[in-house]
Amino acid sequence: MAVTVLPVPAVLLAKLAVPPLKLFAAIPLLELVPVPGAAECCGSAGLFTLLEPEMSRAVLNAKLERIRAAAPQVVATGNPGCLMQLGAGLAAAGIDARARHPVELLDDSYHVAGRYE
Repeated sequence: MAVTVLPVPAVLLAKLAVPPLKLFAAIPLLELVPVPGAAECCGSAGLFTLLEPEMSRAVLNAKLERIRAAAPQVVATGNPGCLMQLGAGLAAAGIDARARHPVELLDDSYHVAGRYE
């Protein structure tokens, strides 16, 4: 499964972006797909989508075009606001990728490995 991991900018500020990428790289089921500007905001940013909807959509559309070019099957992010923003954006843009939480990807890998039998 081709996966793009989009770290939330707050995670990057805390200098925690590398360990999650190492975690994803260790999952045999996944092929990490780099996206230029992956660490940039998706336009969700808390209430930003409500207070500045036009700006939020502009930021999202720029990110979606980079995702479209990379063509992952899954866009993974741990932030609930980003999951909603990206999920809605991917669907509206007709991009054949799903927004998923990293724990869902771990769960998929456990199923494939037979951990739940």
